[in-house]
Amino acid sequence: MGREKDIRASASRRSCPVREFFYWINERHRIYLKKAAGEPKPWTQDVILQRYKFTNVFRQLDRGTMWLTEHLIQPHYADADQALLLFNVVVYRMFNWWPTGKFLGYITWWEKEKTQARLLARRKTGAQIFTGAHILRGEFGVSKIESHCRVLTRVWADRKQILRRLGEGKTLVAAFEVFLEYPYIGPFLAYEFVTDLRHTRILGNAPDTMSWANAGPGARRGLLRLFPV
Repeated sequence: MGREKDIRASASRRSCPVREFFYWINERHRIYLKKAAGEPKPWTQDVILQRYKFTNVFRQLDRGTMWLTEHLIQPHYADADQALLLFNVVVYRMFNWWPTGKFLGYITWWEKEKTQARLLARRKTGAQIFTGAHILRGEFGVSKIESHCRVLTRVWADRKQILRRLGEGKTLVAAFEVFLEYPYIGPFLAYEFVTDLRHTRILGNAPDTMSWANAGPGARRGLLRLFPV
């Protein structure tokens, strides 16, 4: 009887993509909670969720984001120099790999050549520098490390101006558009900056937190599965 009930529930979800989507959200988060509590496998009876890996439902529970929050944002949340915090968030997400963030630490003064040399030397040891979760573009003809350091040099020079503009615009979408003005910072990366800064004093009170988002390729693909056109 129990299995027949499960089959009927599964069929009902498949007939309604939105219901299926919210089922996945709840079941995936239950897996996280059980795993965090130290419960043994299996954390779910769903064979798909048992077999395949899915990201956390909540971005703030992502390991890299948790590291950023704990080691860079929270310790400097109340600092007077919010432009410096903004810059460190941008540095972290340009590489998007928490061991690189740990290696660089909280930067209080930017020295392009020194930082670039340190990262190149680290790469020679076989250490990973960039995230493997997605592709980060760089300038053609130079190493990605050098390309990113060039962009960061511009952001460093403009950090106070960027902070002022974000304060004037006040919204997430306005901040997003500011970051898009910089080379090799596309919509995906700009939205990463904005989403992190939403958990700081810089964009913590943005009025469009619950009304605006940049839908990336994965989000658009998922929406089309829920609402095919």
